[in-house]
Amino acid sequence: MLLMPQPPERRQVFEVHTPLSTEEERVVKLVEACWTRELAFGDAGKVYLVGVTSLFELASSHLAIAGEENRTRVGEVRRLLDRV
Repeated sequence: MLLMPQPPERRQVFEVHTPLSTEEERVVKLVEACWTRELAFGDAGKVYLVGVTSLFELASSHLAIAGEENRTRVGEVRRLLDRV
C-alpha cells in the first residue's frame, strides 16, 4: 500500500523507488494501482491510500552488474505496460 497526495487512475502502472539497507542500493518496482481510498488528513486536506500489486522488481545492484542489457529489458517492460 502507498499513501499518495493524488489518486492514480485505476490500473495505472508506475515506478516505486525504495531504499535497501545500504544507501547505495535501491529497488525499483513497477506497480499497478488496484484500488484507492480517499482519507481526510487534518487541515492538510485529502490523501489517498492506494493498494498496489507488484509487476516487476529490480535492485539497482543488478542493473549495475548486468549493465545495459537489464536497462533495455526494463525499458521494454515499461513500453509494453504503457500499451495496456
